[in-house]
Amino acid sequence: MKFDKNNNVYIIVYSVVMVVVVAAVLAVAAMYLQPIQQKNMDVETKGALLASVGVVVPTEQIESTYAETITEIAVPVDGGAELKLYESSADGERLFIIPVNGSGLWGPVWGYVAVEGDWNTISGVVFDHKGETPGLGAEIATPKFAGQFVGKKLFEGDAFVGITVLKGAGASAGNDHAVDAISGGTITSRAVETMIRETIALYLPYIERQKAATATDAAAVADPAEAAEDGATLEGATAATTEGATTETNGATAADTSETQTINTDGDATI
Repeated sequence: MKFDKNNNVYIIVYSVVMVVVVAAVLAVAAMYLQPIQQKNMDVETKGALLASVGVVVPTEQIESTYAETITEIAVPVDGGAELKLYESSADGERLFIIPVNGSGLWGPVWGYVAVEGDWNTISGVVFDHKGETPGLGAEIATPKFAGQFVGKKLFEGDAFVGITVLKGAGASAGNDHAVDAISGGTITSRAVETMIRETIALYLPYIERQKAATATDAAAVADPAEAAEDGATLEGATAATTEGATTETNGATAADTSETQTINTDGDATI
């Protein structure tokens, strides 16, 4: 049977068949490649987390190094939700990695901020983006921009201030809480400032608890005699309370016994 390729029916049927076939092929390919894509994304994320604490390894070693170095922590927040936090033991140094995310000029921006055990000093950062302008906002992903954050402070005294991005080369010199903005990429630079401040603010209750616990431990190490004395005082108070309660109980028991004997005696006399 010969088809008239110039016939409209033939053209429509042919187009529909081609669309269905191509769609089916793409769907099968997407399903097949999805696990591979997800694994690649996971490896990329783990590599970024390692890079934030100064650990850079070949791609094939990322997962094993991550498993040996990084511990994932779930931070509970109001409403039953949880925030992700990571603890690193790279080179024997205890660091905490806080994931941050926000919106840049053309799309999402995100990163990881590693802080020292004081929860204040930044040890390293890694930033990335989806579609910022190359040579301008995209520079947030470069070591030059990220390197400015090392040694900066998130707190001024007890107050959380984050990191301010200042416009102009050298504008942040001598400022523990600021870095220089990217020339021509001020909006994206401001997005980094905002995402650090707003995301880390969600972790503040947890950070305050950790800082308080660290201060308590440090005080105990600095003056163990006082800590021991406090413990002995507490133990003595507990013992005294227990002894008093025991004596009172014994006295009440004796009184009850005496009263019972009196009642019995009175009963015998009546009989």
